[in-house]
Amino acid sequence: MINTNTDVNIDGLKKSAETIKFKGKIPRFKADEQPIFEIRMLTSLNPSIVSKWIKNFHHLRSNCN
Repeated sequence: MINTNTDVNIDGLKKSAETIKFKGKIPRFKADEQPIFEIRMLTSLNPSIVSKWIKNFHHLRSNCN
């Protein structure tokens, strides 16, 4: 699930130097329908990425309870 060479598995989350990916827990979705989310580590943030995350968050909050 991780796109880098530096992987560590902590409490079911896979961490790396660049990204963390995890499976969503959206009510009424079956286990195989749950989306996979990806978060970039703070060292690789830029304004366009933050803006995209905010839009995605608002979309999920509005449409997925």
